[in-house]
Amino acid sequence: MLDIDQIEEYIQPENLPPAMRELIDVIGLVSAIKLIMSFGGQKLYISGKLSDNLISYVIGEAEYQKLWEIYRSDTLIIPKSDALIQRLAHIQVRILSQQGKTSAEIAQMLGYTQRHVFRILSNRYQHLYDEDWGETQPNLDLFK
Repeated sequence: MLDIDQIEEYIQPENLPPAMRELIDVIGLVSAIKLIMSFGGQKLYISGKLSDNLISYVIGEAEYQKLWEIYRSDTLIIPKSDALIQRLAHIQVRILSQQGKTSAEIAQMLGYTQRHVFRILSNRYQHLYDEDWGETQPNLDLFK
């Protein structure tokens, strides 16, 4: 499965929307993705309290401290990015396929139907991997 720490191999931050880039500039790509996946579309109050803080639990205390330094006692609106999350899921399907997993195994692992896995692998969603998002194209020789 795609480890969130591998995201930097597939996503180039300079091609992401400005609201995401702002977060990435402060806490880095991996932490920004964790924050977006956990709290996308929500308003978060950035307090100075590190202990018992759900945000610092998700991104780590060091990254939360960076948020605190910039957004001290402010409310931060976390961008919602269903498109980014979908892209990451599709990349994950492609990587698992490259690793030799069958469509049935991939479907089981990710909670997809086998038909949906086929659709992803058939390039039906190729528009999700265009140059605009700057993703590195994994080598996807599907029919070796």
